[in-house]
Order: sequence, then C-alpha cells, then structure tokens
Amino acid sequence: MELEAMTRYTSPVNPAVFPHLTVVLLAIGMFFTAWFFVYPSGLAIICIRNSL
Repeated sequence: MELEAMTRYTSPVNPAVFPHLTVVLLAIGMFFTAWFFVYPSGLAIICIRNSL
C-alpha cells in the first residue's frame, strides 16, 4: 500500500478535552478505590454492632 492511498487516523477523542477527561477518570477511579477499601470495614463494624 502506498502512503498517499492510506487515510489518516483521527482520534475518537478530541485532544482539547484530554485534561478534563483525565480529571474525570481519576475522580471516578479514586471514588471506586475509596469505596473498595471503606465499604468492607464499614460493613464489618455494622455486623459487630448487630451481634452485640
């Protein structure tokens, strides 16, 4: 294939929104990470209180 015959690849995400997308994805990841660590310990405390 010749280079002139190939179509140029364009990203599905506009590079101008990369900073915003980074912040949004980091916030979502931090939320689920915190939920993953806090939820089991909170559930254990509730179970301990109910068993007393």
